[in-house]
Amino acid sequence: MSWKIGDKINTPHGEGIVSSFERHSRIVRVGVILDKNNFDNPVNFYFQDELSLQGHFRCKACKNQYSIEDSLDFVDQECIPCRSQREFTLFERYLNHELTKFNIKNRTEYSTNSFFDACFCEKIKSSLLKEFPTLQIVFNHINDQVEMLKEDDNFENEEDHMQEPDYYFCMCCGCETAGRAYDCPRCMGPMGEGFF
Repeated sequence: MSWKIGDKINTPHGEGIVSSFERHSRIVRVGVILDKNNFDNPVNFYFQDELSLQGHFRCKACKNQYSIEDSLDFVDQECIPCRSQREFTLFERYLNHELTKFNIKNRTEYSTNSFFDACFCEKIKSSLLKEFPTLQIVFNHINDQVEMLKEDDNFENEEDHMQEPDYYFCMCCGCETAGRAYDCPRCMGPMGEGFF
């Protein structure tokens, strides 16, 4: 978390105001003047990690309070649902903006859904999207989905059209016969399949 001088923060010893920062290579110590100071020094120093591990976290977007167990879900003082919603809204805004530019440049009238359909049906070429990074992300994602569907279809087709066995063998006496036979010509036992 980043604080500025003058910010009010919680410390392990109570609330205080940030007065200074000390940086030693990768370690940052924050000087805090406590509201109720029971120590000899007016300024107490804390490692940045000590100040970020408060008893609770408050999301700057939704203002909900979360316990210390949820600290890994916080990025830049935002909880995961708020951050996801903000990123989705931002991505949607970029997508609509780029789609408008794409429509003007290529003289098309794609809406968001019709653009998705066109990508899925492979009507749009990747070369048209070079200057539209958000549309390129969508295009690549849909292409990956299409490739996965094609692979699944190929797998199912291979199972449906299994290869005919090279020979059949008797499950009783073990003799082999070429072609389709249901009973062994020697002992009349059931025939099994062999692939070689």
